[in-house]
Amino acid sequence: MIEGTIESEEGDSSIRIRTPEGALLSFERSQIDKIERLRPIQREYLLKRETTPDTVEGHLELAQWCAEHYLAEERKSELRRVIQLDPDNARARALLGYVKTEDGWKTRDEIMQAQGYVRYKGRWMLPQEVQILKEREAENEKRKEWTQKIQLWLAWLGTERSRVAEESLQSIRDPVAVPPLLNALKNAKDDHLRLMLVDVLGQIPSPESLRALAFVAIEDPLEEARLRAIEILKQRPSDEIVAFFAGQLKSNDLTRVHRAAAALRELGDPSAIPSLIDALVMTVKVPVPQSGAGTSASFATDGSNRLPGLSFGGNSPKYVKQEVMNRPVLEALVELCGGVNFG
Repeated sequence: MIEGTIESEEGDSSIRIRTPEGALLSFERSQIDKIERLRPIQREYLLKRETTPDTVEGHLELAQWCAEHYLAEERKSELRRVIQLDPDNARARALLGYVKTEDGWKTRDEIMQAQGYVRYKGRWMLPQEVQILKEREAENEKRKEWTQKIQLWLAWLGTERSRVAEESLQSIRDPVAVPPLLNALKNAKDDHLRLMLVDVLGQIPSPESLRALAFVAIEDPLEEARLRAIEILKQRPSDEIVAFFAGQLKSNDLTRVHRAAAALRELGDPSAIPSLIDALVMTVKVPVPQSGAGTSASFATDGSNRLPGLSFGGNSPKYVKQEVMNRPVLEALVELCGGVNFG
């Protein structure tokens, strides 16, 4: 790198540069990689550098001036000169990010690298973490691609490309496509499309697709879609899915409890029996009739034409907790226990 002042630019062919020492140099354009033009404050720095004594104190003072004028690279240059003159200068070392260790002065980067860390996207991480992150990033990119494809095929349905769209959707086997497919199913308005997407999910050989089908079996508003999902799950036994439905039996949402019980009944896995027993009796609030509550009428006694007044029992209804049998859970339990009646 050559520092100096451009004296002249002779067309597009060459440039003449005056160096700080006074020499005049000429270069062909083809010899020059790039020209960095200095800001006024940088020129001021160069002038100060010429008059700064080559001492620890002089360079520390100039480094402080650089910091005050936001000249980061120039500041580092001055601090590096300080540790050339005084290798153990603690102030300069600290400002450059060094730490005193048993093996001498080390930068944070050197310490982290010695511990086996690598820098990735501005963070220090173990190589295994970097590998996992890269795989996750690649999966996210692939998921975005699947989202775009699925949205395109859905847009083709009902057009002259409808058959191509259905064949393309039905050919999906990539587990990465499960979230976009499930999202499409959530937003589907057409029952036929909902059932087709359930079947597509059922063809993907992965735990992700089983989890998506379990979600459908609980959440989907279309009963036929829920039953189709359960039928597919029945053909692909999974302890994880049985545990998922068993966990839903603890929900405060009675609809979820009933749907989970129905799913467990169809799956027929006896490991769900303890959870079904726990959910067999549920507590509900029932209103209690209030004594003296009723309707009364009063009539005007002053001979006026006022309408009669009606009043009802003013007490708010009271409720009591009552244990009742959870019928869908009972049916599932009877099925799994070979007909034993728990009622």
